[in-house]
Amino acid sequence: MPNRGTTPHNHKTWAVVVGMEGEEKEISYDRLDDGATPGFADLKRGGEQVLTAGEITRCYPEHIHSVWNVGKNISMSLHTYGRHINYTGRSEFDLEHKREKPYVLKVAVDENE
Repeated sequence: MPNRGTTPHNHKTWAVVVGMEGEEKEISYDRLDDGATPGFADLKRGGEQVLTAGEITRCYPEHIHSVWNVGKNISMSLHTYGRHINYTGRSEFDLEHKREKPYVLKVAVDENE
């Protein structure tokens, strides 16, 4: 959906992303602290790029980024990860409060299937 996206997060595994439709802006972040204090993360906004249909980008395990649909229509991208992202110990980040917490996606299961 237009003007929707993700909080800053990492994947703790490699990823390759291919733009399929629309426009997705990826914003990268640099971590300023050493990660030694549990729950704390001091991030600074880094570079950004817009991914469109046919373009490819990649993420390294510690890469921190957020992604936003900046187009007027639905955006779609294909993501391939080196490992299942719910089992890598990945994190999401709260920039305002300088917090880091576990980032696990919940998948709804239809018990009638």
